Amino acid sequence: MAGPPEDERPFAAARARGRPWPITGLCLAGGLLLVVTWAHAATGGQARAFGPGYVLYLVVTTGTLALALWGLWRMRPWAFWGLPAALVLDDAVVWAMGDLHPGVVAAQAGAVLLALLLRPRDIGWW
Repeated sequence: MAGPPEDERPFAAARARGRPWPITGLCLAGGLLLVVTWAHAATGGQARAFGPGYVLYLVVTTGTLALALWGLWRMRPWAFWGLPAALVLDDAVVWAMGDLHPGVVAAQAGAVLLALLLRPRDIGWW
C-alpha cells in the first residue's frame, strides 16, 4: 500500500511545520533589531541622555521584546499578544522622553498587524 504523496516543492517541509514565512522574517528582523540596539547602547551616548534608569529601561524593553519574539518563533499563542504589549511598553517610555516618531509607530503597527493576521486560528488564546 502506498503512503501519502510527498510534496516535492522546495522548502515544503519547512512550510509544513506551522510557522508562516512572514512570522519567521518578523522574528529574524526583530532579533537583528535587538542586536543593533544593544550594540548601539554599548557605543552610543543614550545612557547619558536618558539618565540613571537607562540600563533598567534597556533590559526590560529588550527582554520583553526578546521573549515575545521567542514565543512567536515557537508559535506560542501568548506571543501574539506579547509582541504588541512589548512594543507598547517601549513606546510608552520613548513617548514620555519625547522621542517617539510616527514612522516607528507605523512600522510597529504593521508588524503587529502582520503577526495577528497570520495567527493560526487553532492555537488558542494563551
